[in-house]
Amino acid sequence: GKVYVYDKVVKPNATQEQVYNVAARTIVKDVLMGYNGTIFAYGQTSSGKTHTMEGVLGDLSMQGIIPRIVNDIFNHIYSMEEHLEFHIKVSYFEIYM
Repeated sequence: GKVYVYDKVVKPNATQEQVYNVAARTIVKDVLMGYNGTIFAYGQTSSGKTHTMEGVLGDLSMQGIIPRIVNDIFNHIYSMEEHLEFHIKVSYFEIYM
């Protein structure tokens, strides 16, 4: 059979927090250092992309990647002692075929 190599894999029963830690936390840290970051969800219809990216609104443990990114970015800004100005630009879109 064919061998596939992945940088990271999460189990089907992984929590939203575990998925965020594996798939996004490092990218957010890089963004906070001034780099660009992209998170791309790809898959068949009903495969869990929206659940992974958005999660369940109003349930902190079920938040997806997007609300966790927003939370981490603003927590970082609010925790800074310096009075700096920030420009935050986020693009979020769906390609449906």
